Amino acid sequence: ALLARMEEDDPLAAIAETVREESRVYPRPTNVSLFTVTPFDMDPSDVEQRVAALLQDPGYDDIRQIRASTGAVYLYSEQYLKGDLARSLVDWQEVGQYENP
Repeated sequence: ALLARMEEDDPLAAIAETVREESRVYPRPTNVSLFTVTPFDMDPSDVEQRVAALLQDPGYDDIRQIRASTGAVYLYSEQYLKGDLARSLVDWQEVGQYENP
């Protein structure tokens, strides 16, 4: 599915659909650094610009951003995750799991 999204050459749609899938299937927010590795291989500055554009686009109005206390940026779909749960999952991923061996 990831490869097919990248073949369509629509980076905003690829980001949004990946975020929606991760929110629905796992359920978890998506660290935007995912889009800098294979199969996406986007430049970090491009990811930042595309995320900003995605958050302004009404076609992706279910996508929300969370910034962890570590500075890491995550996205989630409000269709599948509520804000409080998404925040809790990000806090665990970025901090809690390392403080609880």
